[in-house]
This record gives sequence, C-alpha cells and structure tokens, in this order.
Amino acid sequence: MLPDTPHSHYDPFYNMSILAFSPSWSAKFYIFNFQRLSTRYLGFGPVKLQVFSSDFSTWFLDDTSWLSRMTIVSQPHLFIDGALYVKTDLHEILVLKNLERTRSGILPTLRFIKLPHEDVGFIARFGQRCFGQSLGALHYALPEEDARTIHVWSLDVDEPYEWSLKYRLNMSLAFGRDNLCQYDAHSWKCDYDVIALDLERDGLVLFDKRADKLRLYNIRTSELTEIQRDHRIDKLYDKYYHFVASYSKLPALTM
Repeated sequence: MLPDTPHSHYDPFYNMSILAFSPSWSAKFYIFNFQRLSTRYLGFGPVKLQVFSSDFSTWFLDDTSWLSRMTIVSQPHLFIDGALYVKTDLHEILVLKNLERTRSGILPTLRFIKLPHEDVGFIARFGQRCFGQSLGALHYALPEEDARTIHVWSLDVDEPYEWSLKYRLNMSLAFGRDNLCQYDAHSWKCDYDVIALDLERDGLVLFDKRADKLRLYNIRTSELTEIQRDHRIDKLYDKYYHFVASYSKLPALTM
C-alpha cells in the first residue's frame, strides 16, 4: 500500500501516474505522479510532480515550480539506469535524472529534448508515432508525409542527446501499394500506426487499420507478417497497449 499523496491546495484537472523500475539497474522502484492543476480564477495551473520511492517508503518530492510549461501525455515511458524518459504534448522528451540526490535535499535534474523532425509533414500530426528503447539507445519512429516511408531515429542516453537517422523504411514495398493515406470526413488518416520497436530482432510492430490486424515488419526483408491475435477480441482497434519483447525461448547458454 502506498501512503497518501501530500495534500494540495489545488484541484487536479489532469492526473497520470507512472510506475518506473529497471531490474538490471536496481531492485527499487519509483512512482511518478503528474498533475495538471486548476485554480478557481486562473483556469489551468502549473504541473505538479510527486515522486514516491520504495527506498524511502515515502513521497519525497512534491513540487510545482519547475514543471509549469508542459503537460504530460499518456505515452509509454522508459526508465533507464535510474532516469525517466517520457513524451510530452510539446513534442519533447522529458528527462528526469539523479533522483538519488534528493537524499541531500537537491532536486532531480530536469531536461527537455526536442523530438526529431516533428515538422516532417502533415502525417506527423495524425500518424501514430512510437517512442521506445532498443539496442541500448532510445528510438523514435514516425511516418513521412505520404506514409510511404517510416523514419527511425536513434538517441544516445548520454550527453549531448543528439538524434541520428538510423532507418528509412519503405512501407509501399511492405504493403504492396503506394496509397497509404485516406481522407476521412475532415482530415487525412494514415492506414497504419507504429506500435512498438524491437530492433534487437530487426522488427517494428504495426497496426494495419484497413485489415484490423497487428503486423510485424522485418527491417531486413521488408516483409509483413501477421501477429496472432487473441481469439477473445473481435476488433483490435484500441485493444493493444504495450509491447515487451520476450526471449525466454532462446536456448540456454552453456559453458
């Protein structure tokens, strides 16, 4: 059971909690609680961040002074070597590091990293983009303007946090057609969403909206294969949540 969060003089308009842990780094875990506050006279207020540590067994951070310019959105987060990476609605990645310094009364380090080429075209405003981790680095995938190509960018988790283009993937070849955008009522819609990255196995997980299927795209062969769906689900739309690669079937290493 977690203790109650610290009392607030503001009413939360928006709330999102993140459970963050990395067994390869430490046995401890953190809870990050982001709140968009609202006030009676000023409308939307600042963003409050509350942090719980299993090491301290308490909420050791309750602060609004340094998160006043953004709102956290509900995106899959990454927690690498004790640092939290989460996408905001300002086309940035929020990085929260050095949480252990709070023992000395010092606030964690906060930094924002601009996402690469968010202005790549109108598809970037309605196509599903993917922020994930593979091969020891952060990656970000998004379609080009006509959805015929997916860009995959790589970001080192150390300073100076520079993005580099890793792949340009031909979706026309994979789907066997050039028309991958549809005009639906008032806006253009992409025929697929990028759901997850699994670059260890040279794969991207896509949701094919036309066929209502999850597909695995092979980077090396440009082939699409269907991922077996749960027989209990009639429609897949909005029924997928998070992807975690499993290597449990790999043969055991022997000496």
